[in-house]
Amino acid sequence: MSGTCQDNTVTAGPFEPGTAQLTGGAQSCTYTFDKPLQTSTVSIKAHGIRTLGSSLRVRLNGDLYQSVAADIGEPLAGSTATNPLVIKDTGYTGTASPFSSGTLTLTNNPPATVNSITVAMGGGWPGWIQVCADDGAVTTPVAPAVSVPVPTLSDWSLMLTSGLLAGIGFFAFMRKKRAGRPAA
Repeated sequence: MSGTCQDNTVTAGPFEPGTAQLTGGAQSCTYTFDKPLQTSTVSIKAHGIRTLGSSLRVRLNGDLYQSVAADIGEPLAGSTATNPLVIKDTGYTGTASPFSSGTLTLTNNPPATVNSITVAMGGGWPGWIQVCADDGAVTTPVAPAVSVPVPTLSDWSLMLTSGLLAGIGFFAFMRKKRAGRPAA
């Protein structure tokens, strides 16, 4: 992670200490992955998003993601923020006081794989963000080893070749022997 990420040190809504980032004001937190992940396996859980000027925006691989209503899931189980999130401009915001929560899945024509996700919170109120992804979903295909067939001779082919070479050798020997005789 990089940016203004701050691990929450207390239980906040459904998040245990250290499992989410507390962000607020004009802050952003970027998650960079060691290998590309399938974007379809990524979800963003948000808790404590307020309606008064707060907005949550997402960037995938550095590009601003255009939010759509289909991205928004139900309020988080175990959260005191029981109001759902809604679309605000290119991001998300709360629907009613005091605050909202929900799981965001990125459905609006996202890239197939993602190397980084930036979650930015605008406004004066903090919120808690947890990015979840399945890092086992993208595997780098390993090309199968190419086997080059080595030509071999079967037993019969070996005997035939040996006989042929012996015959050629015999005829060469006989020709040389005749060539070495004096003429009569």
